Amino acid sequence: MSDYINSVIYVALVLVVVGIAYVWLAAQFRKRRLLREEQERFDTTVNRVLALGEQNQLAGMSEKLGQFRSQVERALKRVEAAEASGVPEAQGIVQPMHRSAMPNPQRLTEYLISARSGAPDLVARNREITTLAFLQGDTATAFECVEAIIAVVPNDLDGHTRLAQIQYLRGEYDAAKLTYRKVLKIAASQKDEAEQALAYENLGTLHLNLQEFNDAEKRFLQAMEIYTHLKQDDGLADCQVSLGLIAQFRKKPEQAEVYFRKAMEINDRLKREEGQAITCGCLGLLLYNKRIRQELDEAEDLLRRALANYEKLGRLGGAATAYGNLGLVRVLRKDTTTARELFGKSLALYRKCNRPKMVIKVQGWLDELQKQNPPEATEQVAVN
Repeated sequence: MSDYINSVIYVALVLVVVGIAYVWLAAQFRKRRLLREEQERFDTTVNRVLALGEQNQLAGMSEKLGQFRSQVERALKRVEAAEASGVPEAQGIVQPMHRSAMPNPQRLTEYLISARSGAPDLVARNREITTLAFLQGDTATAFECVEAIIAVVPNDLDGHTRLAQIQYLRGEYDAAKLTYRKVLKIAASQKDEAEQALAYENLGTLHLNLQEFNDAEKRFLQAMEIYTHLKQDDGLADCQVSLGLIAQFRKKPEQAEVYFRKAMEINDRLKREEGQAITCGCLGLLLYNKRIRQELDEAEDLLRRALANYEKLGRLGGAATAYGNLGLVRVLRKDTTTARELFGKSLALYRKCNRPKMVIKVQGWLDELQKQNPPEATEQVAVN
């Protein structure tokens, strides 16, 4: 009888232990799921704030908005921490942004401006405000913050880089070139090869946007040499895409394809969503222009990959371009019904992100379809 009682007690204890373990494990899984969902919400908000750069037409930069990611993340976390600490002015700022499909960071920026006075980390705060203002198209506030940074740290590389970007947006191209050259000089004096490479790349991008192809090519090759030495494959891939675009402008499609495919291999290996989107778009349009059946199949696949990545990143302009280029592929395949649908989606997104020139272009394609006169892809652009 005692053996039976002992067995019952043993089984009961085992069941209790199993029950406790199950409850503990369930709680851990729930905790992890909630943390994962919270991180996904946070990342989505960051992507949507970055996407404002497209809507505010950061010409020549909107295809690489990821460069501003770390500072947007820090700004959000700073205000989240203030909100959790019970700071009255910080209440109700971040959570509404998480819930919005198009978060407006104006209140976030205003709070950071009001809270920076006397802060020991003033330079870091000004970097965050600079980025948020820049993405919202507020170059005046961005310029004020950059000046404040450089006043405290005269040789600040990030500050001078942001200054050059602001000068570019203002149309002060010669001033921007001089500022990038100053960045190169400072980076050389500090023996910072990574910053030297980035400065060469930024200067190359400026020349590329101004269609100064010889100077652009020179700067990208200089950047690539350093990136190769440092084994920074992400920078290498970005330069290869830019060199591919230069080759396209020079009517050298074979050379452009080599550059794009090299960049594609790196971006796929590193799983860089932004880089994949850009490279897929560029290579897809290049292959489309060959008008070869096998190449056309790959072109469509690449453009759909570009579209998926742009949509995941919340980049309206990139998605608009991908929809437009996919429409051109469907025109070539004599599928005018699908082409019309794709052009319609492209048109809606271009209107939403305030791209009047592209609105006119895509509307022109729709009009041509109505006349049964298919548009030509040579009029489209590969990246924004």
